[in-house]
This record gives sequence, C-alpha cells and structure tokens, in this order.
Amino acid sequence: EMLSISLFSNTTLCSLTLYCDIGAAGYEALAKLLRNPACKLEALGIMGCDFNTEQQVATIKNALKNNSTVKRLRLKFPIPLPDQRMSATWALKLSALEDLTLIDRDSMVVDEGELAELGDILGGNATNLKMFKVGLGPIITTEGWDTFFSNFMGNHTLEYLDLSGHDNISVPNLMAA
Repeated sequence: EMLSISLFSNTTLCSLTLYCDIGAAGYEALAKLLRNPACKLEALGIMGCDFNTEQQVATIKNALKNNSTVKRLRLKFPIPLPDQRMSATWALKLSALEDLTLIDRDSMVVDEGELAELGDILGGNATNLKMFKVGLGPIITTEGWDTFFSNFMGNHTLEYLDLSGHDNISVPNLMAA
C-alpha cells in the first residue's frame, strides 16, 4: 500500500496498468491522482484488481467521471457487487475516452442487455471512441450480437473494433453494421 500511495502521488505518470490488488489506501490514492488537475495519466488499466467493497468501486468510478486526461481505459471486470459495479455502459459513457478495452471472460458483468446498451451508445455517436475491444465470455448468443450490431449501425467515430475470440457473431449482421 505504501508503494501505491507514493506511486499515485506522481502527477507526471502517463500510463498505469494494475494487475494486483492495491488495497483500500491504494484505491483512495489512485482516486486522488485522477481528481488532481495536474494529473497527466492518459492510459489506465485495471486488470487484476479485486474490488472488495462497493466503496472502492464507487471511488474509482467517481474519480474517472470527472477526469479529462484518461483517453485509454482497459478494464477486466471484477465480480459484480450488488449496488455498485464497474459496468461496461458506464465506462463507455466517459466522454474523454478514445480507446476502451472491456474484458469479461467469466461473463460476470456484461450480459446481452448491457451489450445492447453498448450498441445504442456507439450507434448514437455519443462518444469520442475510436478503438473498442470487447473480450466477453461465451454467454453472448448470436441474437445478442445481432442486437448489438443492429443498435451499432450509424456509428461514425469508431475506427478500430476488435471482437476476436467470439464464436457467435453473425457475419452478415456485422457487415451491415
């Protein structure tokens, strides 16, 4: 925790990827960095962190919501908590993001309903997103992907879409989108 606190007080840090739990004090220090107007953090990856409490998730979500420097965000979703979670639609709505990677291999967080919402947000061009990589578990059906692509039609901002590793994607619907 002491290492994370001193690391997160460095406002010149440009890229940070976390693959381990940083503890309650670490989450608070990271949130403080993200809220600091002098923060230069452009890329953040939260990949192996265990969000143990709703408070830890809410702390990071609120800090990122008002941060305008983070342009690239990689999230590997933790087990969802009852009231607060690091949701895919929430991440996509961060207005400053240009590059978003979502990984939910255990299908714990992103379901077909949320995938449809992601398509709605992207189709409405309500983001600055240029790169979008989605690594979801096998729970998404062909119909779920069809809904995503149907909602996604009309997107004019995305330049790179990576859906590798998904077996249930209908190629004609992908091409139509």
